[in-house]
Amino acid sequence: MKNKFRNPRGQIGILFAFALAALLGGVALCTDVSVMYLNWHHMQKAVDAAALAGVAYLPEDQVDAISTANNYGQTNGLAASEIGTPIPSIDTTTGLSTLTVSASRNVPYYFARVLGMTTQLVKVSATAEAAAPTSNVQCSSSSSFGTSVGACGLVPIGLDNATPYTYQAPITLNQGPGANGQWGPGNWGSLALGGNGGNVLRSDIANGYMGPVGIGNVLTEPGKAVGPIDQGFTDRINAGLSQDPSGTFANHTPNDPRVVIVPLVDFSTAQGKSSVMVTGFAMLWVDSAAGGTIQTNFISGVAPGGIADPQISSTGPTAPPRLIE
Repeated sequence: MKNKFRNPRGQIGILFAFALAALLGGVALCTDVSVMYLNWHHMQKAVDAAALAGVAYLPEDQVDAISTANNYGQTNGLAASEIGTPIPSIDTTTGLSTLTVSASRNVPYYFARVLGMTTQLVKVSATAEAAAPTSNVQCSSSSSFGTSVGACGLVPIGLDNATPYTYQAPITLNQGPGANGQWGPGNWGSLALGGNGGNVLRSDIANGYMGPVGIGNVLTEPGKAVGPIDQGFTDRINAGLSQDPSGTFANHTPNDPRVVIVPLVDFSTAQGKSSVMVTGFAMLWVDSAAGGTIQTNFISGVAPGGIADPQISSTGPTAPPRLIE
């Protein structure tokens, strides 16, 4: 009788061929899937960054919100044609602004082409929410806000908390309702955040006060201090002109040194060197400084180190935004 299994090596060879084909097919499939995932990962990071950057301009400036989102998307690897139109909206539950950024890309298959598959459409989306107004501004030497001049946006000049402010409206700092623009006897709006004296005041205006300021009491810095105030703000203006000569209150980069954050203050108790109450914060664009009078425009943006507090009325700066989808 002949042995039916006289050539086992031939059978094993056939099985090996089938196994090798399956193995190679699996490797090919995994390679294509990995390429798809890698594209999705990079695209998702890009729309996340775009949404977070753009929402900082809401609710007031939808044009800059959309253009900033588009710019950040492209900076992070998306083609302009891959980005959908960013969509600003209002969260009906929280009342806070949101910005949704989406993108899509046709990613080519490589090994799956043998099965007739050529491309796969990869879609991503991110929604960021503008955080609540900030109840605290915390600046430090490691802050990326601004340049070496204007490294921190917080300056020791108070703004009246009883006055309503509107987006991009002109505002004059150090201009109270009393004689010669005083808020109270000997008070023109300066605050003693980092110490006393003209040199401290100038440094804290030019470079920003490096420390936390929150809702609560602070001390006033009596005197008009025309020289230190003009010099400090002139330092910021010159740094801004050097960094972005075409920057304006309506169109500027978020870290321009001409962007400042000032405490909103109840000046009703200002009497020489006295304690006054900080009730919130405002964000301003500095236009000019002369004779101790500072011309600004009310703007909005994100306060470095801000702490969100929905109980604080919105006056310009908010805490950093967050991704919600």
